[in-house]
Amino acid sequence: VRANALGRKIGAAIASAIQNEKGISSCAIVLPSGQIDGNPSCLTAMSAAFIEKMYADNRFRTGSNVKKIAENVEKATLVIDDESSMANNQNAFVDALADGRKIASGTFLAKDIVNSPHNTLNSLSLADTAKRIASESNGFIECNILEKDDCERLGMGAYLGVARGSETP
Repeated sequence: VRANALGRKIGAAIASAIQNEKGISSCAIVLPSGQIDGNPSCLTAMSAAFIEKMYADNRFRTGSNVKKIAENVEKATLVIDDESSMANNQNAFVDALADGRKIASGTFLAKDIVNSPHNTLNSLSLADTAKRIASESNGFIECNILEKDDCERLGMGAYLGVARGSETP
């Protein structure tokens, strides 16, 4: 848990520093020896926090309202200043960074769903999103869309009551 908290703090701090430096196109981040202590979960948390901090939902913004976060940055390189740790754990570290990207991607999807207006994300498009997530999971996630009759049979009266006010089924 401490490694994850440390990783999140490092990732967020790096993203903030990059955002404050206007006009840079690349950067290198050097983690001193002992910062990750051979713990890939620290890198997962760092990667997720870094990427999440760089996110801006601009789907419904135009002109000067568009948030431009580190718009010129094309590359961020991570250097782990611990040759023995890097040599022994390189594949685990690469996988941990990729896992952080996946976590951030899930966070973005959740934010996009929560922040979507009803005319954009209604029950039909939410069902389509759930189906897409399931199909992209290669069988790991199963999706069952409930129809009105299914909800009634399951006693989901409160849910159906809210749905009655919707223009879409």
